[in-house]
Amino acid sequence: MEGFADTHVHIKYEENDKTIAMFDEIKSKGVTDIAIQALVKFEDYGILQNIAALNYKMTYKGLKIRAFGNIDDIGPFKHVPYERQAEALLDMGCDGIKMLNQKPDTRKRFGKGINHNSYDAMFSLLEERGTPVLIHSGDPEDNWDITKVSPNAVARGWFYGDGTFLTPEEIYAEDFEMLDKHPNLNVTFAHFFFLSNKLEEAIRVFEKYPNVKFDLTPGGEMFYGFSKDIDAWHDFFEKYSDRILFGTDSFPLKDCNGQLNDLVLKRSLFADYKAQRMGTGILFALIMLGNVSPKLDLISIVIGFVRTQMLSAFTSIFQTLASVFKGKPKLPFGTAEVG
Repeated sequence: MEGFADTHVHIKYEENDKTIAMFDEIKSKGVTDIAIQALVKFEDYGILQNIAALNYKMTYKGLKIRAFGNIDDIGPFKHVPYERQAEALLDMGCDGIKMLNQKPDTRKRFGKGINHNSYDAMFSLLEERGTPVLIHSGDPEDNWDITKVSPNAVARGWFYGDGTFLTPEEIYAEDFEMLDKHPNLNVTFAHFFFLSNKLEEAIRVFEKYPNVKFDLTPGGEMFYGFSKDIDAWHDFFEKYSDRILFGTDSFPLKDCNGQLNDLVLKRSLFADYKAQRMGTGILFALIMLGNVSPKLDLISIVIGFVRTQMLSAFTSIFQTLASVFKGKPKLPFGTAEVG
């Protein structure tokens, strides 16, 4: 039986009909398992995201849902120690913890990184239990360069080069300090840790921190970075295939969730979609699924991203890109069973 797991899906409980429609669409593409990543950063979502994620886990029967709760740094429970928050979320039925803390604008707002000692007891608890943690850390490096940052990123407050935000290096340093303190933490860094243009650093991270995983939720730079050195990334994917997780960043208010999954379902080399989060952009991708066993063997991932204005110049190049990355993309809480 064919099937695959999407480890990075978001919800909007105020838009229940659209959220259910998104689940139905995801299911129709062959997805069997998803992990809902609650977001508490946004004031209009608040901590009720955690309750909503658990509600969908219990009530939506079309998919096997895991709920990743988000600790509260800004709302009414922000003064509750993080380890108590995490334990309460797990006791309520959450399967993991989601953290947006290291995204530059969030990091600036919270005023401390995940290496801060106030998080130590929580990470120790999660480390001891083997609880999966998904962390968004950093953003595309172009967002620090006013000559390269996209207008969409600027409009959303994601230009970080004005001197008031931490640099990418400073954010990574906080991540590594946390990992050094908690080497057995079952942690996944979203969006490939924004390292698709830094192959050697990706290798270093995986070699030094054997419990670290990356997910493939697409940012504007990620797949384009992979396309620059297909052979080298081919070897990386083969070597570390059990530490690379499939994810789409699907969200009820996006109009491209179905197209994201169509890339897999249709096995098309050149499927394109408009991704609202990336502004004006075209994503070209090959994500092929074949003879999927209960261990969810993902046969191929070859992807390139180019902005709309570069389309004609790069079309002939990307049409020639094809390679096979054999791997076993696992959910961060263990391999999903299909069926």
